Amino acid sequence: MSISKEEYAEYLASQEWWDRRTLVLERSNGLCEGCREAEAVDVHHLSYAHITQEFLFELVALCAPCHERIHGGTGNSAQAERRQTWQRKKTEGDKWRERLKNARW
Repeated sequence: MSISKEEYAEYLASQEWWDRRTLVLERSNGLCEGCREAEAVDVHHLSYAHITQEFLFELVALCAPCHERIHGGTGNSAQAERRQTWQRKKTEGDKWRERLKNARW
């Protein structure tokens, strides 16, 4: 299946993607499936054959450095480090917002 860049960006913003992404991160217990040392912050497509209807085995949870490496980078760039830190803070904020939303006042 082929989709445009715009459709792909829209899909990555969809609840369907975020639900699938969450399943992959849960499967990895929050650890990078590349190094098994760092917190997983990205979900990477191993295949785009079933884009928008991916099998979970076509997706892997990765830390920012491993995600950079899988795309041909060094994995130790300042950008990867910033992304890892930013995503960690975002995840902590999302968890906090979810707790507040579910709190009984």
